[in-house]
Amino acid sequence: MDFKAKMLRDNALKDKVIVITGGGSGLGKAMTKYFMELGAKTAITSRDLDKLEVTAEELVKETGGECLPCRVQKK
Repeated sequence: MDFKAKMLRDNALKDKVIVITGGGSGLGKAMTKYFMELGAKTAITSRDLDKLEVTAEELVKETGGECLPCRVQKK
């Protein structure tokens, strides 16, 4: 089994919008990068806006995609 092969075809998510909670690091960041590579426009959320902004900038540079950092908090 080839674990390095992509699960979806190129542009499978073209122009789709995906919101990822906890997108500033770890699995959320990895999933966001993959979604962006597949053409999705993304929004990443968490409580730490500074971390999100750094992550979004990094992901945009790596993929050429779109990533909007959004701070969310408990009311």
